[in-house]
Formats: sequence, C-alpha cells, structure tokens
Amino acid sequence: MERNELRDLERRCIQEELPYCQAACPLKVDVRAFCAAMAERRFDEAKKVLSKAMSFPEILGRICDHP
Repeated sequence: MERNELRDLERRCIQEELPYCQAACPLKVDVRAFCAAMAERRFDEAKKVLSKAMSFPEILGRICDHP
C-alpha cells in the first residue's frame, strides 16, 4: 500500500465511521475497543469485546488470516 493510500485510510479511521478493518470484518469486531483493551493489558475486557461479535472468540486467532 502506498503512503497516500495509508493516509487516506487513517483519515477515515479516526473519524466516527467504522474503521476499515472493522467494516471489512465479516463479524464487525469492534477493533478500536479490542486494541485499546489489549494495549492496556485488560485481556478479560478484550475477550468480552470479541465475545460480543462471535460465540467462540478463541477461534479468531486460528482462522482469521488478517492482521
């Protein structure tokens, strides 16, 4: 991806619309909340975020091939 394309994605991501990664995710995982919880080492909270979107969040790391 070119720098200009990344900047365009960044501009869209920091607005109140869904971030690209969340919009592209078939399960619409709240990526912002998940990443924030992980960054603050609140792993139980991060798991709750995933649990809202899927029944078995433990499977995400095994089947999702997107970073």
